[in-house]
Amino acid sequence: MTTNIDPNDCYDLCIIGGGINGAGIAADAAGRGLKVLLCDQHDLGSATSWASSKLIHGGLRYLEQYQFRLVRESLNEREILLNKAPHLIRPQQFLLPHSQHHRPAWMIRCGLFLYDHLSTRSTLSGSRSIQIPHHLEDNPLQCQYKQGFVYSDCTVDDSRLVVANAIQAKQKGATILSRWRCVNGSRCSDQIHWQLNLEQIGGPSKTTAYCKTLINATGPWAQTFIESVLALPSPKTIRWIKGSHLLIHNEPQLKTALMLQTDDQRVVFVIPYLKKHLLIGTTDVQHQGDLNTIKVSQEEINYLLHTYNQYFKQPIFESDIISQYAGVRPLCNDQSNTPSTITRDYTLEIERSKQNTQALLSVFGGKLTTYRKLAESALALLKPDFPGMGKPWTQHQSLPGGDFSPIMLSEMKKHFCAQFPWMEADLADRVTSAYGTTAESIFRNTHKKEDLGQAFGAGLYQKEVDYLIENEWVQCAKDVIWRRTKLAYQLDHQEIKNLDHYIVEKTNPAANASQFFDKQAIRLPKNTPIRKK
Repeated sequence: MTTNIDPNDCYDLCIIGGGINGAGIAADAAGRGLKVLLCDQHDLGSATSWASSKLIHGGLRYLEQYQFRLVRESLNEREILLNKAPHLIRPQQFLLPHSQHHRPAWMIRCGLFLYDHLSTRSTLSGSRSIQIPHHLEDNPLQCQYKQGFVYSDCTVDDSRLVVANAIQAKQKGATILSRWRCVNGSRCSDQIHWQLNLEQIGGPSKTTAYCKTLINATGPWAQTFIESVLALPSPKTIRWIKGSHLLIHNEPQLKTALMLQTDDQRVVFVIPYLKKHLLIGTTDVQHQGDLNTIKVSQEEINYLLHTYNQYFKQPIFESDIISQYAGVRPLCNDQSNTPSTITRDYTLEIERSKQNTQALLSVFGGKLTTYRKLAESALALLKPDFPGMGKPWTQHQSLPGGDFSPIMLSEMKKHFCAQFPWMEADLADRVTSAYGTTAESIFRNTHKKEDLGQAFGAGLYQKEVDYLIENEWVQCAKDVIWRRTKLAYQLDHQEIKNLDHYIVEKTNPAANASQFFDKQAIRLPKNTPIRKK
């Protein structure tokens, strides 16, 4: 997908940062009639928004920190988002095993009561206490864990949620630029506009954009963007808190996710992921250093393995790890003593010129679950700058592909299979989960397997890749396998390289495909090949 920007054009909003908050604000603002430019120096949703625990949740553990407003808002948004994108967001039952050495049962019951009643539920089940041996089939937990509690939250395809918001923003008229960096910016002397100098990453193009309001949604770079790119003082300081995750095979065949209490009063999730895997995480570790070299430390690996092995009969070892990833959460520095107690709430800071124009709105903190409400709050702050903007609209409007009820997910999939009876079941299931009802338009003119074009492996075909290039800002294989399809764990290095060559030739025939192919993006234990399942 190519997008040209007219340097003489002027935008109402320029949003720097294409993670979930930036994409959410872009969609909301464009839908209210504002002229929007969204710019990110990397692929959309490729930083914090991608390296999450893949949850849309109220944040049960935040109740211990008395963050009732955040939990209530998160629970409200959980219900809204489940209805906005039922193909990307799915109900998930969680089991919290009780242990005499951790929180007392009465405290857990009280917390779950609040969790059930702080917000209205229409889809998800309430909590209850259970006897674990009777609840889990072929109970994989150690015999001392007899009692537990079950409650409901949701899982999410995090990076596709970002892309869905960007697509909606584009449908509403926004301009989306991925892999464009804002080199510097300043307020113009006309006392109305910002001037932003942009350059294309890996390309020769440069341009200048003008806007009335600048939004800093750069996540971990929020403070640096203000101080280094805009040469202004930052109103907030950020603490980078690293969260790491491990991926293993789902040998226990878990369908229920687990919330495991830890010795340091934290929790670790064990979540069924991509049908055949378990996702174990997360950690809370202060990060120092380069944001482009975030890695899972040996201490974090040991911590997550130890927590898992405290609960399960069958222990796991470092050799069982298929893959691992780490991301940095940009949290406002609230002077908390430990990373796990820093608030996950967001803060919006707005600063205007002396003439009360040329607003700069910066987003600090936040979480996947509250992105939509954050966008509404941001635009409410900008109402004086744009008195003619439309009213809030995103609460009841589905995201692209999500125009069906959550309870009709299986019916939507059946309808797709009836339209394409020749398609393999695994492929049909994957594309309907990724694209929802949009999948029908992607494959509309296909009548047999041969119509799908070149096969890249693991059920990925040219037809889908062409759609991603044209409509979802894909520029290299990593965009496809990590953030659009999650097929990285099923493709080998040669298949990925073939895919990369195809994409680069399609998008930029003059480029050398090898410069985009990065084997290190697949983080596996040393000398361990990717195993096909």
